Amino acid sequence: MKFTKISALAGAATLVSLLLTGVAAAPATAAPIDATCGYAEEGTGGKFTDSICWFDFAGYDQSIGLTAEGQRFETTLGEYDIAYTVTQRPTGMGWQPRGVEARPSTDPFFPMGNWDYYDGIPGLPYLYANRGASFGSVQINIVDVEVSLGGVPVTGYDLVTAAPETPDAFVGNFGERIYWGSDQPLTMIDSTTPITSGGGCTIPLAGDGTHAAVCNPANAGTTSAFGTILAAPSATSISGTLFMNSAGEREALAFGIRTSTLTLEKSVDSRVDPLDSFDVQVTSPEGVALATATTGADDTAATSTTTVIPSGAFTLSEAATAGAPSPLDYYDAAWTCTNNTEGSTTVLPNGTDPAQQLTLAAGDSVDCVVTNTAKQASLGLVKSVSPATASVGDTVVYDFAVTNDGALPVENLVIDETTFTGTGELGDIACPVSTLAVGESTTCQAPYVVTQADIDEGLVSNEATASAGVVGTSVTVDANSSTALLDTPGTGLLDVVKTVDSPTAAVGDTVLYTLTATNAGTLTLSDVELSDVDFTGATPLDELTCDKSAPVTLAPGETLTCTVEYEAAVADIGTVTNDASGTATDPHGEPIAGSDSASLSVVAAPVLPETPDAPVAQTGATLAITGGDAPWLVGGVGAILLLVGASVLAFRRALRS
Repeated sequence: MKFTKISALAGAATLVSLLLTGVAAAPATAAPIDATCGYAEEGTGGKFTDSICWFDFAGYDQSIGLTAEGQRFETTLGEYDIAYTVTQRPTGMGWQPRGVEARPSTDPFFPMGNWDYYDGIPGLPYLYANRGASFGSVQINIVDVEVSLGGVPVTGYDLVTAAPETPDAFVGNFGERIYWGSDQPLTMIDSTTPITSGGGCTIPLAGDGTHAAVCNPANAGTTSAFGTILAAPSATSISGTLFMNSAGEREALAFGIRTSTLTLEKSVDSRVDPLDSFDVQVTSPEGVALATATTGADDTAATSTTTVIPSGAFTLSEAATAGAPSPLDYYDAAWTCTNNTEGSTTVLPNGTDPAQQLTLAAGDSVDCVVTNTAKQASLGLVKSVSPATASVGDTVVYDFAVTNDGALPVENLVIDETTFTGTGELGDIACPVSTLAVGESTTCQAPYVVTQADIDEGLVSNEATASAGVVGTSVTVDANSSTALLDTPGTGLLDVVKTVDSPTAAVGDTVLYTLTATNAGTLTLSDVELSDVDFTGATPLDELTCDKSAPVTLAPGETLTCTVEYEAAVADIGTVTNDASGTATDPHGEPIAGSDSASLSVVAAPVLPETPDAPVAQTGATLAITGGDAPWLVGGVGAILLLVGASVLAFRRALRS
């Protein structure tokens, strides 16, 4: 049997004619197959096990594939819709046509060219050429590829093809080769570990990076690899032509779409309000929400690993859940992203903006975490009083200067007097505003009238704090406490005065001593007492009679008055002195004293004349008074006595007036 051997150096016209044979199919008219695609198991050796979704060709019918229209398949991948047509064509030029059937990935001896390499692909992902006549061939085409999202065409994917069967080197009549073609340049993106023992596709592939690439089986000593995988960015058609020299040889093709994966996680480091909840969302360049997650009361939430087609800039965003108390700007955000695809040069988001842009490359596997930390609410309070020194009856004004020195707005400002030592009543606290933006301040005021008890205390201490609610939340923030001291100084002074109602008294006269103690200072005096000391009279004074009962307390200006009577005796003739002492205690326990003295001049009592019925006896050597002398003598003496008595009476009245 004659055959035409096509090598890597085959003319361009021959290669193009083969490719055109596979891409000229018209749109399918038969009912499309509702198909799927699937990923290989993780950890099975391939670089893109999580980003190449291999088409499942279950339901492929080569009788339809051989028609001009081919067989249409429709697949849903996440939110994306994928449609493509499979056609099967003979190559001609002396090569015998082979049939094609869909087979599972476990069917060949070496899955995807080797053990544990893209193993576990579900369904029937391989289109196998059946055994047949020597020098058989077949062309398998994936054409009219359409990818859309919400009805909008999408590009940015990689259309992928692979050689899952192990091509044999040319030994005798054995030997297999594959020609690939696409409407976009083809580049080898993965393979098993290169070998030099023969078999596999010669590395590098002939035509790598062009619209036509060739897998020529390598002889021993030449570098080659099994499981060669090629990608064509945003391609709408891709084909593979299988050439098998021996009747017993088989070869296969796999096709798929290389996408990207994206996971978005929310981490809550701290909350402003315990009921705060957060949403995260991945939005496609076409404006379609691809994945969302909500924290609720939990500290983390993550979208599932979402398959995306890198058709432009994706938006990764966070928002406060509807009905959550705190808006998102009550939080600081920090983004960290990791690309699990080795060698990727994709620029990853970072920073603090609540929305980030991410432009992926096909094959990227990116995990992003946005961590929210609650901003802190804080109030500062400074309390002062003006004037700082006051007397009884003065009105002072307390100022409460409140500053929102935190990072959140507050409302419902309240001043709380935690400690107030004033004995009066502080006036109502008035605040100009009750809502403070970040950095804003206000001064609240309250009047106070100083009392006597405040003066007695000497100092009024006023400690206060402030509180407010974080706007829109149930959270309250308290300010530091602040104390204002009002100086209320006072003086303790006791003014003691002692008086006698007459400065002169005759023997036998009764005089009245008066003692007064006046609080001449500004402090209230307690235990006020008056007493007589150092009295030089002939007989002791009686106890004082006072107008207030002990213990006596005197407010500033008040007086204690005490009195005592005294009868002058013959022994007092001359001057009688009397000192008075006053004592008291101020509010701080300090003793207060005062003193005064009064003097009394005591004279002899006057001698009164005898009556006619009682003549006065004469002593000594005096002449007897005769009867003839009596009238003038009696009259003269009587006149003298009257004169003396009148003089004394007038003198005493003058002293009392």
